[in-house]
Amino acid sequence: MSKSWRLLKLAEEVVHATTGFETEILDLSLLTSQYGRVIHPCKACVSTAQPLCHWPCSCYPNFAMGQTSDWMNEIYPMWAAAHGVMIVTPVNWYTLNPQV
Repeated sequence: MSKSWRLLKLAEEVVHATTGFETEILDLSLLTSQYGRVIHPCKACVSTAQPLCHWPCSCYPNFAMGQTSDWMNEIYPMWAAAHGVMIVTPVNWYTLNPQV
């Protein structure tokens, strides 16, 4: 069990004990450990016109490029409903993870 995961679980206990908020953990490591989990890159429709960028994203699925079953379809509602977000990531040799 990583130190980051243990820190996350401790923070979750503190949040539950002191404030009574509900927490939900989004573990992005599932992208590599579960078959079929994919997050496709944003196509930046907002760069051409602001009204084109909206939820749910109409850019996906792009069947021609095999961009189906985007995990962001489950993640976006979680982010929209959140009152606060805590991002926990490992630290490698006192600097950011290069994959972040």
